[in-house]
Amino acid sequence: MKRILFIFLLLILSSCTIRKDFIPTKNELNNEIKINTISEESLFDNGNLIIIRDNWGVPHIFGKKDADAAFGLAYAHSEDDFKTIHDLLLRTRGEYASIYGSGQNKINASLDYLVGLLKIWDTVEKEYENKLSKETHLLCEGYANGINYYIEKNPNIEQYIYPVEPEDIIAGFIYKSPFFFDLPIFLSALYTKKPNEIPRTFTIDDKINIITKGSNVFAVSPKITSDQSTFLAINSHQPWSGDLAWYEAHIYSEEGLNISGGLFPGSPVILVGYNNHLGWGHTVNNPDILDIYELTINPKNENQYLFDGEWINLEKYNVDIGIKGIGKIGVMHSEPAYWSIYGPVIKGKHATYAIRYSWEDNIKIIEQWYKMNKAKNLEDFNNAMSMTALPMFNTGYADKEGNIFYLYNAKLPIRSSSYNWAGVVPGNTSKTLWKEFVKYEQLPQVLNPPSGYIQNCNNSPIYTLNQSINNNSKEYIGIESNNTNRSIRAEYLFSNKDLITYENFKAIKFDLKYSKTSNIAQITNKAIDLVKNKKGIQNKNIFLTLSNWNLATNINNTNAALPIISFGRFIDYPIENITDQMIIKNLNKGVKFLKKHHKSINTPWGDINKLIRGDIILPLSGGPDILRAIYGTKTKKGLLKAVAGDAYMALIQWDKDGNIKSETIHQFGSATNNKKSSHYSDQTYLFSKEALKQTSLDINQIIKQAHSIRIIY
Repeated sequence: MKRILFIFLLLILSSCTIRKDFIPTKNELNNEIKINTISEESLFDNGNLIIIRDNWGVPHIFGKKDADAAFGLAYAHSEDDFKTIHDLLLRTRGEYASIYGSGQNKINASLDYLVGLLKIWDTVEKEYENKLSKETHLLCEGYANGINYYIEKNPNIEQYIYPVEPEDIIAGFIYKSPFFFDLPIFLSALYTKKPNEIPRTFTIDDKINIITKGSNVFAVSPKITSDQSTFLAINSHQPWSGDLAWYEAHIYSEEGLNISGGLFPGSPVILVGYNNHLGWGHTVNNPDILDIYELTINPKNENQYLFDGEWINLEKYNVDIGIKGIGKIGVMHSEPAYWSIYGPVIKGKHATYAIRYSWEDNIKIIEQWYKMNKAKNLEDFNNAMSMTALPMFNTGYADKEGNIFYLYNAKLPIRSSSYNWAGVVPGNTSKTLWKEFVKYEQLPQVLNPPSGYIQNCNNSPIYTLNQSINNNSKEYIGIESNNTNRSIRAEYLFSNKDLITYENFKAIKFDLKYSKTSNIAQITNKAIDLVKNKKGIQNKNIFLTLSNWNLATNINNTNAALPIISFGRFIDYPIENITDQMIIKNLNKGVKFLKKHHKSINTPWGDINKLIRGDIILPLSGGPDILRAIYGTKTKKGLLKAVAGDAYMALIQWDKDGNIKSETIHQFGSATNNKKSSHYSDQTYLFSKEALKQTSLDINQIIKQAHSIRIIY
């Protein structure tokens, strides 16, 4: 950041004053009642909000109104991971550096600057009242009040966010969504790179062992199941910690909510999940919804740019960033920011850039997911999805009527075909200023395909729909064309079974093999040839290890470690970009790593690939871009510590009469950041064994299996 103005001030970090006006007072918090005294009929006799924890600690929130349920969800989640919610809200407000300092390479201060640069709070203040429904307002108010109530009941916790307002919750989603399409990374590149050096996608850093982006979703219709059931697998791969890590919850209200699934800290609704009628999962897609423009700057005025033959003034505004100092004394930086007709502007070393991305109606992201939560059938779900407030995400759907549905969801701009949108485009003409988007009905999608199944594993819709897409048409500029090993394997496994049983379905989800056409298989074959021809590596044992690998990742496999550790980081690289020198270099690194830490390149995969949670260390099968997805980073002790991949997942089955059964798992447990809880790690053993736990949406069943029942108010 440039031209920083230093201003010293006193940061007010004292604890908040307790505010009671919004809390019903019918009952005191933690009024635990005897389990055998409550039934579905009497559930709300003693209060409007009840939290039931099952034997796994998963919260089941029962509220009379949706806002009550959101209040309880916020309170329960705060019990399990208040710090992550707290820190997310600080970042959302652009106040993170004021509490935690500027951070390594000023990352904290940069993220705070991003909030101001993107005008997140300007958007919220301008659109909150008139663009969101009353129901969404009440929902977010309930959730914010639930966090506030937790703070009030725990006055000794260190916190700097009280009081939380409903606008904070909306702003949190606007803040997080650009991270899914790498906006912060693009901004960083614009400061230092020339226009022809700006990449359209970013590859993994050398310091990180394996790419962590990925997800799976499968749905199978009754036409190809052995008992006419409908199956759905929700299997979104996320980091195992932080504000994009999954948390499992079940929320119910007398206003129509009864849904279980996964959500992120700060969310008042389920993001991937299921109710009695239907369910859905998301996978990250890669639509081109962001464009970079080079502005032509007036040589006589650095704050003017050329547009349609006229010099236009850049809008200049200041972003104030507080930086923690010594004690309660901090530093306030006032950093200039700029805005153009395209959007935010970066004055880089080599050029001045503007950025435009699909932000229209992003204030409605929560409202769209809220409507998805309350959907009772395909029509309801389609009505919610057609809002297209979510700027991206493949969506796979199934319901009790036997419908299965896939949508390539994206807020795709309609662009002129006269420009190369894969690079930096001219920022001096209205011809590049897109304002319209592809209509919902035109997005790639399929309902009840003849095959009887849908799968998406971060692959192009080409491979989900099994049909080509004209990527050069103005509607489809920016749709990716990639495929993944997971997609190749899923397609192979589903298409090669006549009738699919539930056990078949589960086995496909936990498949442990790479396809012979996968990147890693092709790279391994190249490495075999290089070793055989003594080009850079001369070792018979290396040749045998690579040659004998059966492309599986089971824990006892003694040939998997070398190719995965050596080549796992290349799973998303275009194969034509991987040179012999890259293969030799990384194979040598893999050999060195294994011999240093394990004395052998033939160490069983499960001795290296690990789930590590506190003192618990468990073996894991699977690996990068495997349907049993595990992504790890190297530890000093020579292990691969899993940090992302399979996390919260759910397998749902509706029988031919519409009755539902479900199983779920979390990689750790419900107490995602509470080390004192027995639920901090109680699901790790099931997860390690590729097992799941039974779940239910039936109130009486939940009550019977309750570990605790508390009246909140």
